[in-house]
This record gives sequence, C-alpha cells and structure tokens, in this order.
Amino acid sequence: MNKVIINEYIMYMNQVWLFISRLHKYLGLFFAGLMVIWFVSGFVMIFIGFPKYGKSERLLENKNIIDEKILKSIDSVFQKKKFTKAEIYVAGGENILKIWENDTSFTLCSLDSEKIIERIDSLRATKIAVENMNRLKKYRYDKIYELDQWIPWARIETDLPIHKFYFDDENNTEIYISSSSGLIIQKHTSSERFWAYLGAIPHWLYFKDLRVRRSLWIQVVVWLSGISTFMVFIGIVLGFKRLRFKKGKTIFPYKKNLYRWHHITGFVFGAFVFIWTISGMFSLVHINLKKDENFASMLKKKWNENVFLNRNAEGVYEQIIKVFQNDSPKILMLKNTDDGLLVESLNEKGQSIYLNGQKQTEESLAKIYIAKAKILFKENMKNVLLIQEYDNYYYSKKRNSPLPIIKVSFNDIDDTVFYIDVMTGEILRVVDNSSRLSRWIYNAMHSFDMNFLLSHNELRIFILIILLTGGTIVSITGMLFIVKHKIK
Repeated sequence: MNKVIINEYIMYMNQVWLFISRLHKYLGLFFAGLMVIWFVSGFVMIFIGFPKYGKSERLLENKNIIDEKILKSIDSVFQKKKFTKAEIYVAGGENILKIWENDTSFTLCSLDSEKIIERIDSLRATKIAVENMNRLKKYRYDKIYELDQWIPWARIETDLPIHKFYFDDENNTEIYISSSSGLIIQKHTSSERFWAYLGAIPHWLYFKDLRVRRSLWIQVVVWLSGISTFMVFIGIVLGFKRLRFKKGKTIFPYKKNLYRWHHITGFVFGAFVFIWTISGMFSLVHINLKKDENFASMLKKKWNENVFLNRNAEGVYEQIIKVFQNDSPKILMLKNTDDGLLVESLNEKGQSIYLNGQKQTEESLAKIYIAKAKILFKENMKNVLLIQEYDNYYYSKKRNSPLPIIKVSFNDIDDTVFYIDVMTGEILRVVDNSSRLSRWIYNAMHSFDMNFLLSHNELRIFILIILLTGGTIVSITGMLFIVKHKIK
C-alpha cells in the first residue's frame, strides 16, 4: 500500500515538475527576447542615458551675459509685484525676468521693454534657437501641441505648445523651446538619438505612444517585469532541481552546449537576473509605509512659508548690481527670505550667493539655516547636522549634487529626514521609511548606486559589466534554446 502511495506521489511530482518546466519554456518563448533587449540596452545605459537639457547645459551653452544696464528697470517691477522667488536669464538676446508668486504659477517680463510676456511666440522662439545654434539659419520649424518621443514626461505639458526646430547642421540637432518660459527644455543630436534607441528607449520602454500614456506605461512595465521575474524564479528553482551530486556524474547534467551554458550561467547569474527584473518592477510599484501622511508635507510647508516670503522687495537693483562687481552671471536666482533678498549667481564656473548684497560663505549660511531649523522644528526635531559628504540617501551618480548639506532628522513615526541646501535654504530631498525601502529595492538593486560604489565608480561599472554579461548570456542561451528546440 505504501509503495502505491509513494509511486503515485512520485508520478504526481513528476507531472508538477514537467508543468513547471514547460511553463518556464512557454514564458521564455515570449520573454527571453525581451530580457536580451533589457540586458543589451543596459550596457549602453551605463555610459549614455536619455537626452536631457537642464541648468548645467544652459550654463555651458548660453553665451549671453545678463545686461546689468537693463536691470535698472527691475525695481519698478518688484514694487508692483509680490514674489517668493524670481529668475533672471537671457533668452534670444533678451533679458527675461521670471517671477513666481507661488509654487505653481509664474509671470514673464521682458526687462528690455518692461512689458509682460504672455506667451513665447514663434518669433521669440526662433531668436532663442538660432542664438543657441550660433546663428545658424538653416532649420525647419514645427509647433507641437502634444508630447512626443523626446519629451514624454507629464511635467512638460505646462510648456505646451512647444516650438520645435530641426537644424541642418552636421549633428542634425533638434531643439524644443517652451512657449511658457522661453527656455530650451530639450536638445538632442542624431548621435544621442541613435544611442537612446539602443539604450534608454528599449530599456525603459520609452516608446512615444506608450510613454505619454503614463498609467498604461506603468501597467505595461509592471506586468512585463513581474512576469519576467516569475519566469526567472522558476528557472532558478529548476536549475537547482536538475543539479546532480551523484558520484561519477557532473554537477551540470547537460551534454549539449546550449543546454549546458544556459544551466551554468543561470546557476551563476540567476540571482542577479532575478534582482534586476524584480527591482525593475519595483521602480514603478510604490510601497507606502507612511503612518502619518501629513507630517512631512506640513513641516515642509512650514519651512517654506517661514523662510521664503511672498512680498515686495525694495532696492533689488542696488543689491544685485553688487553681484556684477565679482561675477558675470548668466542666470540670477532671487529668493525673498525673512533675512532679506538672497541672490544666487550662476555661471559656467559655479555658484555664488549674496544676502542683502553681501557675498556669503557656506559657513555663514549654514549657521542661519541651522538656527532656523532649531526654531521652526524644535518640537519635532531629533537632531540637525552639517554633513560634508554623500550618504546612502542623499547622493548623486555624477557626484554633482550640492555639498555640504544640512541634514534634519525628526522623531516622528516615519523617521523623516530633510536634506537642506546650505547655500539656498531649499529642501532638496525628503526621506522617510517608504523612500528608504524604495531606494534599496529599486535604485540599489538595479543600478548598484550604493554610496561606496558611487565613490569608486570604476569598480561599480566593472561589476555591472560582468553581471550584465552574465545576464545577457543567460537570456540569449534561453532564447536560442526556445528557437532551436520547439516546445513539445
């Protein structure tokens, strides 16, 4: 009787393992090719990401310096208008003042004509684009009313319609200019587009018709990465199941090269393949551990409302003209603080900060903001520190985020931490238990961007290349296995 039961159990388990094996093969039929694409594109993304155009690119490319003579008209503007912050920059040879009354809305004013700019029209946009391209006049113009392949982000919708220019230069440069701010929001060349099609676009599934539909894009990425994770998991289980430890037999039982290499590389690199697929899924699956949804936002609002005030400012010209005694700024950021007007002067060489017309040091500003933190957060604060180096939660892959930084830790149930810019007083990052979890199950596992490895980036790149090579071989041998041996 026992033998019958044992035999039935063995037959049942054989059927289970056969089902699992076939399921792995069927999933491989649809997902092995996708895995190959993800790993091969990962090689490209180590070195070249998706094209972007930000403040650093503006500072490097913009050859115009703010005209200090034009700034004489600035006092009359600020006497009429309240603001929390403002920005002065040159666009198409025109000095532009951008004024924020709150976090979401702003007004543009031409300091040359002292008139409000409702929208950036095609004439102004053309001047901006041509100036950026060293006055190259050979171009094609288009006005686009929806997001496209190279600007697929929802945050760009406020810049629509967008002026797009296709320049006939050796790089086939394309430039996108916001109709709301006159700023270049994207710029890319044929080379950057080529590498994006090999790297970021297939890796992140940044295909225009999919990516601009954010909810659908998230669902597609989550399901594809989730099913791929399941496929890899059962592959690992099968790999261990098929190991042979009997005397006289190899630990890897397959004799055919394709079977053997898939088994060996899967056994060695399977865990890393699993980590990458599941962390890719968690990049878009938010796990909310917050027990107090309002705490961090309440304190952030308290900080901003007490440090950055919405009010008129007097003697702005007299204060910012002192900047020109030391700097030749391309961008001026103005902030209304309760200590007076703070001016951030930016050029391609770096950043200088002035408070009430006086140049400030990191030490002097740190004392101001640390004192404010102690006053504003005294009932909720655990400690406040001035940190001189990156940690695992405040970091930068390119190591270009501001340092030193003020770290404010709170005694709340979510272990909230603020990272405050010493120079500007802005809260640059908010960390809590949810973001810590996301940092480890996505960023750390997917990009290996732990602070130690970022400090030794050559080692990090070497590790990534080795692991990506292993993952690519696992995926290619699996794909070839499916193609060569049809599922029975």
